[in-house]
Amino acid sequence: MKDLVLGTASIVSYLGNIEANLENMEIFLEQGQKEKVDLVVFPEMNITGYCSGTAICDNAIGLDDSLRKRLSELSSKFDISFLCGLAEIDGDKIFASHLFFNKGKFKGKYRKIQPGPSELEFISAGDNIPLFELKGWIFGIQICFDSHFPEISTFMAKKGADLIIIPHASPRGNQFEKLKSWERHLTARAYDNSLYVAAVNQCGDNGNLNFPGISLLISPSGEIDGKNLSQNQVMSIFKLEKNRVDEIKAHRMKNFIRYRRGSFYNKIFQNLL
Repeated sequence: MKDLVLGTASIVSYLGNIEANLENMEIFLEQGQKEKVDLVVFPEMNITGYCSGTAICDNAIGLDDSLRKRLSELSSKFDISFLCGLAEIDGDKIFASHLFFNKGKFKGKYRKIQPGPSELEFISAGDNIPLFELKGWIFGIQICFDSHFPEISTFMAKKGADLIIIPHASPRGNQFEKLKSWERHLTARAYDNSLYVAAVNQCGDNGNLNFPGISLLISPSGEIDGKNLSQNQVMSIFKLEKNRVDEIKAHRMKNFIRYRRGSFYNKIFQNLL
């Protein structure tokens, strides 16, 4: 497992303007290539833009062959890996989905498991927690509201995750309020599970909502390794060091998840279903 260079792209994602959003992705993928980024992370629903209410239904799209081909070509063109999101129509349901492309190949997707309160009427919940691999790093994806449910992070950690990536489209509050919120709960996800956490929000006015731009990296010991607060589009570049993950996971006292009593928790949680 080598060190990983991560680029979190806090960008404007215009509601319903898919072509403009794809062109915007291309700008940041080109930057990522120039700066030798291994993985570029785009925010939640950056392809379709994010909205609330019935507008989610109006702007959702299918993950058809043409879109998948377009995204694969972007990945190939810049010889880079990236994560991107959309409101995805599948049959009669809409999901908040995030896609993984690795140097021209579509590697899979994650669907938000916990849609937020304002989304529940329109967005269906995903029911799978996939993990992905890049350069020997095992990582999981959570989307925005998912991160408030520790069980998802615990599952990922028990399955061997070194990193959890959390794209957001969260319009509430300003950048400083958003930072305080993320510092409260995302540091706990990293510290309790002995892994890195990286998060990125959309920024600016998307034609419907305004987003406080922010990117954050948290170390496996729960410390803030890097942050960037800006209302202008920016890609923050972070270096994740494999030895920091290895040291925490090998530590007798700091790798808490190693001692989790799985059978006990399975038993008591049965009573809460």
